[in-house]
Amino acid sequence: MSKVLIFTNHTMPASVGGCEVVVDRIASHICQHSNVIVFGCDVPNSCEYNGYKLEPWHEHVLAKIASLVESDCVFVYSDSFLHWARVLEYCSSSKCRVVLCTVGLHASRKSVDIMNRIRSLGNRIKIVVHSKLHDECSVLDSFGISYSVIPNGVDSGEFSVHKRSIPSKHKFITVANCYPGKGHEHVLSALNMLHADGLNFSWTVFCTTPHWHVAKRLTMMIMTACSKAPFETSFMLDRERSLLCSSMRSSTLMLHGSVSEVAPLVVLEAMASEVPWVAFDIGNVSELSGGLVAGPPPVSSGGNHVKRFAGAISDLVDKNSKIYEDCSSSGVNLVKSSFDWNSILPKYKEIFLGK
Repeated sequence: MSKVLIFTNHTMPASVGGCEVVVDRIASHICQHSNVIVFGCDVPNSCEYNGYKLEPWHEHVLAKIASLVESDCVFVYSDSFLHWARVLEYCSSSKCRVVLCTVGLHASRKSVDIMNRIRSLGNRIKIVVHSKLHDECSVLDSFGISYSVIPNGVDSGEFSVHKRSIPSKHKFITVANCYPGKGHEHVLSALNMLHADGLNFSWTVFCTTPHWHVAKRLTMMIMTACSKAPFETSFMLDRERSLLCSSMRSSTLMLHGSVSEVAPLVVLEAMASEVPWVAFDIGNVSELSGGLVAGPPPVSSGGNHVKRFAGAISDLVDKNSKIYEDCSSSGVNLVKSSFDWNSILPKYKEIFLGK
């Protein structure tokens, strides 16, 4: 049986984070045909998870891999994996296939050495991007590196499709770990504005406990801000996936205030739940349906981003408007036709194993 190694700098097992969920879906699918080991920087202990092995990354892990495991494919899923150079060095001396999902290429694009290492692997390396709309494609083009586009997906089985009605008290949900740029503060400011205008609602935030010290401080800041909000809030930390899915299904809107994304998975999850969403114009949201884009993110516009975000929420919950109903149906229909994992995951098997 073939062997596939997956490297990611994100916390596993999967719960809230988009990258964790995507890696879990890929590994769970590939392990039906191959032996799969997932190495994560924030994995505390070795364990079996969803049919594959989950291992902590440590400094000498590649030496161990080189001596004990002759893999058929190495897959790196990260925008800024701290040990890319070590992984690529190992791959250079191995006959394995290399697949990189660059997830925006936010940090690694700054390293000419890493980009040249990628290019030097030639036909042995396959690059995967989630959206042609993201500027990582122009960076790869500038180095003469080809790539394939494989979109993110969603498991429709996690989200029941049912008729929805707008309740007297709206339930808004945000699903995002408290990392820089995730925009919880923009959502909170917009909700404060709407509360002052008399809108009746509650806000639930789902996230996981981070290991990065900056994210730890941000998590505490957002948690404190929620506790002081003039409206009802729930801060759901480290809750099981099933609770997240049921909360999404019962929500009025999904609010995503992030200022930088490639292909936000949570937007697809809202669409699968028939829950309209509000987000800034980030990543591939402009090619999606099922929600409203609140203009450009604050990093590229003036100070009216909060007003724009609040205005999009108001437009969706306006009882005299058909926008909500139209978004609810168009989003789930697009998921079924273009973003279901069942049609997307076989593409990873083909690119990993060539079959």
